[in-house]
Amino acid sequence: MTIHSDWARILHDECPDAFTLSKPPNRKTSFYQVGVIDGHLQLMRLDARMQTWECFIRNQFLKPIQEMFSYGCPRVVLCFDDYASVPLYKAMTQNSRTNKFEVKTFGAHEELPPTIPEEPILYLMNRNFKLKLIDMLCRRIPQMLKLQSPQHEFILDYKMVVHYDCFVPPAEEKPAAYSLIPSPVLVREMHSMGESDVKFIRYVKKYGNALVHAIDGDYMAIALLYYSENEIQTTNKIFIYRQFSVLQSGKKPPACEKKKRKRVEAEEEEAEEAITKEKSQKKKCWVDMQLLYVAITQAMRQCGYTQAINAKTLQPFEDKDAVFTAIFLMLCAGTDFSRNIPLIGPKKIWDYLPEIALPAMQALRGGDRVNETMILNMVIGKMYSLAYSKHIGPLLPASLFEKVMTSLRASGTKLSQGTKDRLPSVERIRNTIKNLIWVTKYWTTDNGQVETPLDGEYGFACDGQGKMNFQDLIIRV
Repeated sequence: MTIHSDWARILHDECPDAFTLSKPPNRKTSFYQVGVIDGHLQLMRLDARMQTWECFIRNQFLKPIQEMFSYGCPRVVLCFDDYASVPLYKAMTQNSRTNKFEVKTFGAHEELPPTIPEEPILYLMNRNFKLKLIDMLCRRIPQMLKLQSPQHEFILDYKMVVHYDCFVPPAEEKPAAYSLIPSPVLVREMHSMGESDVKFIRYVKKYGNALVHAIDGDYMAIALLYYSENEIQTTNKIFIYRQFSVLQSGKKPPACEKKKRKRVEAEEEEAEEAITKEKSQKKKCWVDMQLLYVAITQAMRQCGYTQAINAKTLQPFEDKDAVFTAIFLMLCAGTDFSRNIPLIGPKKIWDYLPEIALPAMQALRGGDRVNETMILNMVIGKMYSLAYSKHIGPLLPASLFEKVMTSLRASGTKLSQGTKDRLPSVERIRNTIKNLIWVTKYWTTDNGQVETPLDGEYGFACDGQGKMNFQDLIIRV
């Protein structure tokens, strides 16, 4: 799970120029300073049709690495999740995912099978198998990678960050491709981090303009949060390679699209060709995150924030305040670390920006601490009052959220019982607000780990059996 997939579609509709189906914008060779690849997302594309591990490595790792070099990146970073450093709060969503499937058995001391097993996704849900596979990839990829220039650099970011240099032969020997020196060099200033999606920003800060190969929607939100702290410059451009998403017209997809893909038994070369063709049929695009930043500020200006005074700075709110607020509101539709706001999806949130953006900005950026009560009443409560305006009467500003919920739950309203049952409690919304405060803190920590207290400060706590959960769901005895 990432941020709601509709956000990419909404942003595309808002700024189609930011999404290009061709190669990255054609710039001079020195324009891009670093390419970053989410190896964990590539890992999840393990396919039995590839049969051999060598085929898997070539198709899912070596090809995108070489593409980054061909686009002009002098260095490429390959990232993997380091589970030992992943925040404790992630355990809830990880457990809920694996509990839905019959995960394959694989012991901690077992060796990988000689060929890719059938139903590899069920093996990948086994932590032992995945860790063994990552270890193998971290060992084999540097061995198999051939670079076209001795000036090219390869960086591997897993449990630590290591840098590989090219082996340069004597001057009289000029090979067609250069191998990597087997012994990597530790990059000491780069601290251990957990998830791959929070690692890429530190490379933008260190090197400059970046190409990022990652389909996870969180990358877009994290990039925009980075700009909300650093603003846009000519030296911090970010282009993200992801799936091309547009708003649906309401038509049902053809019946053929619903059919399950048939397994193809083929030799290694045929499998690789089939998979490459299949990938090409799923449209990908490069997203210019600076253009999206500008588009969001323009959309947010409907609320008149440039004329409003920030109580913290005693100056008008700035574009960076608007973008931070927009991302916080986007996260209300759900993240890996929080539940969504029931019955209020991305489209409604975006449509309600003129009504909710300014109070949200004041609550999030107008003081030393986030005004959670203001978000509850003047943002979340306001969205429910707009969504169900036909079912409620005039409301007083004070305790708006509770009054809206009371009115909607009243026996006289025409809402179905199913809808009434989905209406959230005050405790749930307050808990979600705390969760999102932590998420924005986590996503703006670019080198090192973030605190994960279990005392309820961010809405996470442990029950009597030591199991972590959202604080409002824990039954106190």
